[in-house]
Parts: sequence; C-alpha cells; structure tokens
Amino acid sequence: MKFSIFMLLLISTIAQIAGQLLLKRASQSLSLDFSRPLATSAALVTSFSVWSWFVFAVLSTVLWMRVLRDVNINIAFPVSQSLAYLMLIFAAQYYFDEHLNRTQVLGLIVILAGIALSAIPNSSPISR
Repeated sequence: MKFSIFMLLLISTIAQIAGQLLLKRASQSLSLDFSRPLATSAALVTSFSVWSWFVFAVLSTVLWMRVLRDVNINIAFPVSQSLAYLMLIFAAQYYFDEHLNRTQVLGLIVILAGIALSAIPNSSPISR
C-alpha cells in the first residue's frame, strides 16, 4: 500500500472515530425519550454533536471510497477496523474515562500482531 493511500485510510479511520466519539457525547447529553418521538427527533436534528457526526461520516466514506479504488478490501478493511479499534479504546479512555481491563489489553496485543502480520508482503496469494 502506497504511503499516500495509507494516509487516506488513516484519515478516514480518524474521521470514523471522531464521529463515534461525537455520537457517544450526544447519547450522554441528549434526553432521548422514544415514547415522545417528536421531541426526540427535534433533539437529534438540533444537536451539534449529531450534525458533526454526519460531517465526519461523509468525510470518512468519501476517503474510504478513494482507498478502495487502489487497495483490495481484504487488506484495507482489516487494517482500517483494527486501527479504529485501537484508536477508539484510547480515545474513550481519554475523553470518557473508560478503563481497560487485562483481557482488553491482551486483545490489543493480538490485534497489533495481526496488523503486523497482514503488512508483510506476500507474493503468492492463496488460490482455490
């Protein structure tokens, strides 16, 4: 994967994470009473966090489509989602004071190993 494409993948992933953090913030700050659909809809439509999430979702999608033009999805998706998981765990810890347990730390190590293995170039793909 070319460096410029990897940077687009990374920015797309960061935009995805930013959007998720904004949704978390919205879920904590909005009073969402689904027995009152009109009030809930009004709260969602007027929420800065929800609108910001939408902007980040569009940005992430546009960049992701550009990445997919040059990279196989069976490479791009695992790398992107693994990075997203790693970044989200640390961002949630920083912004929302969510803590990691030992099992999550072990899972992070396994994910890092998987990312490293998938980055190793292989000239002979598995065939049917």
